[in-house]
Amino acid sequence: MFISPNELLLMQAFRSRSTDRIINISTVKNGTEQYAVLWSDIQNMFKNAVSVKDGESLVPFMTDEHSRRISPLQIAYHPGVVLEVVEQTKSQVNASRVITDLSKGEPSGTRQSSGVTTDTTLVTLDAVALALSRMSTKNDSAITDHKQLLEEPQPSVGTYNELYDSYREAVLSGQEMEAKRFKQSIGDYFQQFQKEMDRNETLQKYLVSVQQQQQEALEELRKQKAMEEEQERIRQIQQQALDRLAAIQNRSRELLLHKYELHEGAIPRLFIVLPKATGLSTRHIAKRFRLYFLCECGIHTMSEGCETPHEIHLANHEGYNLTKTTEFFQKYSTYLLTMMRMVKYGATAAGMTVPPLANFMVANDPAEVSKHVEYIRKNIVSLVDDTINYLQAINPGAGAGIELNAEQLSLNKPESLKNADMLQLESHLKANSQGRISGNMYRVANSDGHIKWVCSDHYLSSDQKSAVRQLRDIVKANKGKYTEAIGRIEIKIASNAQAMKFYDALIKARVIQELRITFGWDATMDELRSFARAVNTANLLHLTMDGTRLKGPAFDVLNRNRRFDPILANSRLQSLHLKGFDEFFSRISDPAALPTLKLRMFAMDPVIPSNPKSFKSFNSFLDHCPSLAIMMLKLHDEYSITEVLDNFLNKLHKLESLYIDNSNLSIIAGVTESKIQNTILKIKRLDGLSKDDLRFIQQGHLTQLQIAYTPQEEVEDRLADALRHNPRLSLLEVGCDEMRYLAVTNLVVSTREALLQKHGGCRLRTFVLMEDGLVPFEERGNFDDKTHLSSRITFAEDSLSFEMHTWLRIQDQRPISGDDPVCDFLNEYGWSVVDCRVPWTITDDFMAILADATSRRGSELERIVIYPLSLPDSALDYLDRIIGQSSHSAELGLLLYQLGWKQVGRVERALYLLRRYRQTVFGILMYGDSVEEWLPHFASSFPTRDFFPNMRSFTVTSDDAFNVTPDCFDWILTMIATPPPEAQLKKVTTIQLGGIRLDPGDWRALIEAIDVATLEHFSIGFCNLAEEQFNLLVNRILDSEGNDLPLKSFKISCTDVMNNTNPSVMEASFAKLRKKAPLINIVK
Repeated sequence: MFISPNELLLMQAFRSRSTDRIINISTVKNGTEQYAVLWSDIQNMFKNAVSVKDGESLVPFMTDEHSRRISPLQIAYHPGVVLEVVEQTKSQVNASRVITDLSKGEPSGTRQSSGVTTDTTLVTLDAVALALSRMSTKNDSAITDHKQLLEEPQPSVGTYNELYDSYREAVLSGQEMEAKRFKQSIGDYFQQFQKEMDRNETLQKYLVSVQQQQQEALEELRKQKAMEEEQERIRQIQQQALDRLAAIQNRSRELLLHKYELHEGAIPRLFIVLPKATGLSTRHIAKRFRLYFLCECGIHTMSEGCETPHEIHLANHEGYNLTKTTEFFQKYSTYLLTMMRMVKYGATAAGMTVPPLANFMVANDPAEVSKHVEYIRKNIVSLVDDTINYLQAINPGAGAGIELNAEQLSLNKPESLKNADMLQLESHLKANSQGRISGNMYRVANSDGHIKWVCSDHYLSSDQKSAVRQLRDIVKANKGKYTEAIGRIEIKIASNAQAMKFYDALIKARVIQELRITFGWDATMDELRSFARAVNTANLLHLTMDGTRLKGPAFDVLNRNRRFDPILANSRLQSLHLKGFDEFFSRISDPAALPTLKLRMFAMDPVIPSNPKSFKSFNSFLDHCPSLAIMMLKLHDEYSITEVLDNFLNKLHKLESLYIDNSNLSIIAGVTESKIQNTILKIKRLDGLSKDDLRFIQQGHLTQLQIAYTPQEEVEDRLADALRHNPRLSLLEVGCDEMRYLAVTNLVVSTREALLQKHGGCRLRTFVLMEDGLVPFEERGNFDDKTHLSSRITFAEDSLSFEMHTWLRIQDQRPISGDDPVCDFLNEYGWSVVDCRVPWTITDDFMAILADATSRRGSELERIVIYPLSLPDSALDYLDRIIGQSSHSAELGLLLYQLGWKQVGRVERALYLLRRYRQTVFGILMYGDSVEEWLPHFASSFPTRDFFPNMRSFTVTSDDAFNVTPDCFDWILTMIATPPPEAQLKKVTTIQLGGIRLDPGDWRALIEAIDVATLEHFSIGFCNLAEEQFNLLVNRILDSEGNDLPLKSFKISCTDVMNNTNPSVMEASFAKLRKKAPLINIVK
């Protein structure tokens, strides 16, 4: 149960203006697969919170692709940043209360509604006075009038504030007469403000006329003064442009100087966006952008004799279309504006040069680029300008034109994007292929171990190309994997002779950052030294070693207790993951002699033994890892969890995340300043906890708790105890047998109620009950020999109320009686069932129980699937009640099995049920033998799709292959074809056909009738579908508009195309489908 690094616990740090205390709040993963912080969680910790700021920037609420705020309200995760929570002051809270109580009072915001401020008034008066001083004497009388206007007393905002404060004090002290007097004074003062606005408008109009007259005067004096003034103006503009250019270049240099380490270089970090066309309006341009990565070439990519330019340029790639554009520009607009200005004006830093736009390169070889990139080459100037204009329009604070000042151009730290920002960037890009976003570039590391992304032209020098080719051949010969774009090799080497060839190629190529190597032989200490020298010389940053075979050859017995010393002799590695080293810390000499290591991540899969030598060596190893931020370990059960955690926290002051496993539990802890902030605890069984484990649980660090297997009655108090001692616990997930389902649900609900009554609050928001082993409910699963039950409870904040949803699939051939544990659960929580699947053995007794249970509290039922053919009419009456009691217009799925059985009235019964429930049916499954006998009855009884307006799933399956008649084919086509928009019918998204045989022309008609843009599940088997028809189906899916099709499953079996087509040809088609539909699961 070793924990994957993907389960990293992410925390957002906050502080209030009123205190320097940092408070960490857990992030959640929302529906867009991004990390976020719930606004309700922020308000729980800061009662008067009104907004959140990052420096001087307001942090907005996250929105969906339609610019609507995501519900519940949430803000994006800002890794490595302490966000500031803005709270109302005490006086603001009191003032708000006073204004609220006065139904006719003026709101405080009215003070700004006039649009008149002291600053703007002074600026206007100064401008008028300056203009007046330049006027000719022929306007003396007009000047005198307006000077008098300027000299009139003007209302003061400070005086208004004094009146408002006096009014508020009078209200608070109960002096009604004084309050009325002050309120009247405020009204009078507002009238003075209005008069001032009128005077201001008069002055502004006069200023316009003055400026016109001034232009006339200037025209008359043009011969004497024009040249001097024009030269001065040009000089000022030039100076402003130079100052602005210097500020932009300083800002760009700081961005280029930012250093990224290996774990932060997941995808290229320098990128710009450009419109797909020129001249688009601001309103239309937002959704017409593509993102392009830049090659980070420079001195570090130069080699002797190379004539290729080494200036930052646009990568040779067609770019990526954007998704969720509103959210994208909210998050990255500041960074993009800096990048766009850098591209326009150029910059130089740290051996890297961005040429000015006139010399900016799009691609080195026009023959290699697409038409779109060639279009960019020809229109780069206008495209860059359009982008800058758009970014300035949506981000006014960034400034525009030559008026941009130095403060606006200062570089803020958030502009250098963090690793989490880059990973979230991927969610905004539409990729045309699977795998990580790379933009046709390669990840390289410089001599300092920092990451750059460069294009193919700058990836390899001429002398490196042959070395990389040799390295690629060696990896292939050893059946390894070389991911060239990110510089990663995964390889298993069988002997030292093969290893030496690999090391030599590795050193010569010097392009690998990550190596995952398995030793296929028992290497000696000298052979490990050779490996360590190669790793160090090749400048590797991330090393994963599988040492399962390294047990110690007999002839190397003298080195047994220091055999693994070479592995820890590398001071350049940033990440080390050891697998299969069962006695690693017992077989190294004194770690005190080791150099100080730069490791930021250390992981070890084997259990660290509890013997004194291993423990001492491990502690000494930690002393030499001051930069360690992430650690993942498996510990022997004899280790005390609490003592181990204290030891780590005392030694590792930069620790951020800690993963610990033993045989019964796993811990994922988030750490800040050597203190545990939040912890996810995963337990196999409550009865397997030691006293020390229980002591750790009682320390109160838990924010999430998972229990894999049923809490039995004798230890259920441990679950309640965990809830009581962990006030920050927000998520509880429990695997449970159906026999204990009701008891565990009631235990959690009642314990939470007790905590609310005792403390007035409880942070537990979500309780999920699953099958033993934490197996999630499979909505499309088949009936089997188990009852599958899953529930999710969402608790209201500090309230006894909660929402509950339950999914239920009854065990096949299981008799359900009144004393069955499933019925006990339904009697109390049956109202929460949202999806119920009932096997053919269920009787009307069970239907009666379900009908009664769903009538008690407003049924949540959304879908029920049954085998109805064996149910009597009395059970159907209960089914009517169950459907009618639902608050969600419950849908019905009819499984019409064994229609070909020689039982009187079986087909007639199916037809009757379809007539009775045709309005609520979402899915029809017809299965049996002798299909040619009963299918025509369905075709004639329900000739059009109008009979089933809500049908989204259609299945016809025969035990034996049969030739479909023209009438039956027309009916199948009618059922699955896309209905016309005016019909207001649901589209069929699930199609399953089995045992049918069609003519090639009918196959073509059927395939062309399917709406592939909305198709989610497609299954076909035991049919005469040939290669031509299969290719037509694949091409229809590939040719559909847009990416990310909803197709989730594609099953094809026992067909002519499978039997007669080359498997490699089929696999090539499947690979194309996977690119077009990322969610697809292909079953062959």
